[in-house]
Amino acid sequence: MRIAFISNHPAPYRDPFLGRLVRRTDVEVDVFSLFSEDEAHHFWKLDSPVYRNVVLVNEPWPPKWKTFLKLIRMFVFGRYDCVCWPGFLLDYLIYCMLIQAVLGKKYIVCADTVVQKSLGGISFYIKKFLCKHASMIFVPGKASKEYFSNLLAVPSEKICIGAYALDGRAIEKKICDFRKEKSVIRRRYGISSGDNVFLMVANMIKTRYYPITTSAFINVAKTHRDIKFIVVGVGPDLELMQKIAAEHTEVKVIPGTSFENMLELYAIADVYVHGGTEPASTALVIGAISKLPLLSSRAVGCSWDCLEDGHSGCCVADYLSESEWSKGFERMLVNKHLWIEWGERANVLSQALDVEPTVEEFCSLIKK
Repeated sequence: MRIAFISNHPAPYRDPFLGRLVRRTDVEVDVFSLFSEDEAHHFWKLDSPVYRNVVLVNEPWPPKWKTFLKLIRMFVFGRYDCVCWPGFLLDYLIYCMLIQAVLGKKYIVCADTVVQKSLGGISFYIKKFLCKHASMIFVPGKASKEYFSNLLAVPSEKICIGAYALDGRAIEKKICDFRKEKSVIRRRYGISSGDNVFLMVANMIKTRYYPITTSAFINVAKTHRDIKFIVVGVGPDLELMQKIAAEHTEVKVIPGTSFENMLELYAIADVYVHGGTEPASTALVIGAISKLPLLSSRAVGCSWDCLEDGHSGCCVADYLSESEWSKGFERMLVNKHLWIEWGERANVLSQALDVEPTVEEFCSLIKK
């Protein structure tokens, strides 16, 4: 079977999977990217993918019709037995899938939806129609699987988990190596060896609600002088967060960093925090891979995979409540003696989303 796998762009949460997939001898896979890089994470400074990757959109802002016709020619009426499409965000991708569904051609949808946003009646039924006729739905974790299974009635045996699979072993090894220089790295960031460091890595967009989580941390820091909160990212709330950090030394803002340097920050952290809401969050999974106890809420998709309340960290009841976040930080500090145990458990849970089991399940479903 010849498969075309189309992603939006190369990424550290997709490249390990594709690198292994193209080396399989039981399936033949060609990899394509709509765009050459993720504009929201241009500071990652990633190495070139280890697989052959053909970029489909080489112009800055090509006409949609031009891209649509190219996709139709190459993939809908091309030489591939099955095409994996990167979700529902771009209208011309939806049109391509619709044509394939009507013609009875095989296709896979890669999507991370966990909550149904308001859609017009027609839009929702188009989405349901596309999912019904898809050969497979490729999702990040349990939360997305529940969404597609319960709301869109996709049979669970057609849903594959691991769409944002990481090379957990390689990441864990790098972080372990960085930990050998933990005190040196901490000094570079102005953090003492005795500080308890909480870390959050996520661009500062409105849905992350950084001000709420940070305000709760500042309140807790009034009675815990040895704690620091490192927040990493760029976005609309960056200026506000920098202003907060200027007034509160317990908060440190890093406006984006390379993927390699980001792993250094995980190595010097004691707890991984993820506020706000989002469908998945590989940043939370990397926290688990790093053997850090987790502090998050069920509004973050991958919390359903890696966060067991009281076993791998603490679950915050309401991500929009400053008081609930304060309780979460306090509870985490009270249970400091369990951080190593919780981190170990988080690491075990993260392995279900790792690249190796994902490739095996993906190929197994492809053959079926």
